[in-house]
Amino acid sequence: MLSIPVAKLAQLDNISFFSYNKRNLFSIVDTDYLRTGNDSIESKITSICQSFSFAADIVDIKMVTIPRYLIAVFRPISFYLCYAKSGKLIGAVAEVSNTYKETQYYVVDNTSKSSQTT
Repeated sequence: MLSIPVAKLAQLDNISFFSYNKRNLFSIVDTDYLRTGNDSIESKITSICQSFSFAADIVDIKMVTIPRYLIAVFRPISFYLCYAKSGKLIGAVAEVSNTYKETQYYVVDNTSKSSQTT
């Protein structure tokens, strides 16, 4: 799996055997992630996160995924980890895909206080 800040995806082109929106041994292609469309992954995940309670606190989003290998896409799950300025993980989005190209999103909000009593 690959972990990279979504703001730095274009820098994959500087790494041998990796590319962003181009063919290579390993590549990340915008149209493979977060709905179809020509928007960038960064634009798509930022738009999705706007509806979350922690949206205003997000300063960095890291993507954890399996990149394309040659032209094959096998990506059962991708994570988008949302971080606050303090470096604390405040939320996450899991993008789960099946072999029928159906996708479901799950959101984890890590900003609420637990009030469990024992």
